[in-house]
Amino acid sequence: MGSPIAPVVANIFMEWVERELVDKMTYRPRFWLRYVDDVFAIVNRDELAIIFQCLNSLHEKVHFTKEEEKEGGLPFLDVMVIRGSGGELHTTVYRKPTHTNRYLHASSHHHPSQISSVPRSLINRALSLCDPPYIECELRVVRQALENNGYSWRQSSRWAQTTTRRKPSCVNRSPVYLTYVKGVTDKISHYLQRRFDIVTRFRPPALVKSILRSPKDRDPLNVPGVYKIPCDCALRGWIAFEILGLDKNYNNIKE
Repeated sequence: MGSPIAPVVANIFMEWVERELVDKMTYRPRFWLRYVDDVFAIVNRDELAIIFQCLNSLHEKVHFTKEEEKEGGLPFLDVMVIRGSGGELHTTVYRKPTHTNRYLHASSHHHPSQISSVPRSLINRALSLCDPPYIECELRVVRQALENNGYSWRQSSRWAQTTTRRKPSCVNRSPVYLTYVKGVTDKISHYLQRRFDIVTRFRPPALVKSILRSPKDRDPLNVPGVYKIPCDCALRGWIAFEILGLDKNYNNIKE
């Protein structure tokens, strides 16, 4: 969903789908949990085909897909829901098969708060999503991933125990946005915080691709430059240099 309004539109449409589904279905799912356009439902296997067919008949341009339980587990967002032997449900962290465990490297030139947020988020996610029987296994996976990305497990554990929330300031000041430069902008941030109680937000440095110009032009004939225009007339192989209006000159030449 690239547009900011896309989740809102998806929610509105899915609410309509749910109302239509309730009116048309004689059978109700035992459990129905939705996040935007992702649904986790518990239904009888005999009724699954009927519900799925009803969903795909609501709108001709919308097609729903489904994923069924495999080997006692079913992923939903970043959670793997596991059905126990007694029918109870357990949860742990789910990663797609294409996941590479590549995160922001500890030696990367970023502000320390951005560096520390990587292990903090991974460890706290494991503690929040995993049931007790799965916490130890998930923490081993997180530790291996962090160490592969240059993080110390001891320091990562300390970061996970801290919070990034600040106490509200007495004066509501607009934050300052600075590009992070080690030894420079971090000192400016401390000074602004101590002296004026101004919060600093750090942005990562510009990437090379954002500095270099794109080799492709959207409309080449409207961009200044040197062009070779193929032509069957006497001016074959003519090379033109114009600052503006090259497309008009090209049309005149063709005539």
